[in-house]
Amino acid sequence: MNLVSWLVAISTLIGLMIQAVTFHKATVCRQEAWLKSTELRTRALLYKPAPYDRDWHLGCRIHILRSQDQITWQRLPSLTKHSFTIELTGDL
Repeated sequence: MNLVSWLVAISTLIGLMIQAVTFHKATVCRQEAWLKSTELRTRALLYKPAPYDRDWHLGCRIHILRSQDQITWQRLPSLTKHSFTIELTGDL
């Protein structure tokens, strides 16, 4: 009986550790998407902006697209798009 309780405890601990790593990776990827979006928006303020600009983060499989003042990102292969509104105005 003691062996069974140890196996259940260890398997629960391993399951929780796997979920924690998955949650951490998703959080880091969201932060990377925000960082890349801010870079695209700032790049549009620094130079003569192109009508659109795109960037990729291959580690997280994220595609970021700036079209005029609208910034969207999506995690591939998902088709769900997330949009950002970054209130930066003027030229630098």
